[in-house]
Amino acid sequence: MPALSAIQQNPLVKALRERLVARGKAKMAAVGAAMRKRLQLMYGVVKHHRPFNPHYAGRALAERNASGGPVPAARPGHKPGRVSGAGVEPAAPKALGLEPAT
Repeated sequence: MPALSAIQQNPLVKALRERLVARGKAKMAAVGAAMRKRLQLMYGVVKHHRPFNPHYAGRALAERNASGGPVPAARPGHKPGRVSGAGVEPAAPKALGLEPAT
């Protein structure tokens, strides 16, 4: 049920479903993809300790369209597991006050 609500209310999930159905995927397969997409979005919020940013994916798409192809995976100074490109990196757990109290 949450995936069906997300298809109606969340523009990212709605666009995903429309793309999949347009490519000929079954409607229930698109609902399964919507479930996975929601799970990935939630995991990203928990992992990086940040609120959901619906425009984050739009930045990567804009970079890809501007360059005429896929955004290169390895950029100078890029560290795996870090968000780069916008000059934003996740704060360390200690900086967020998430370290266990001693």
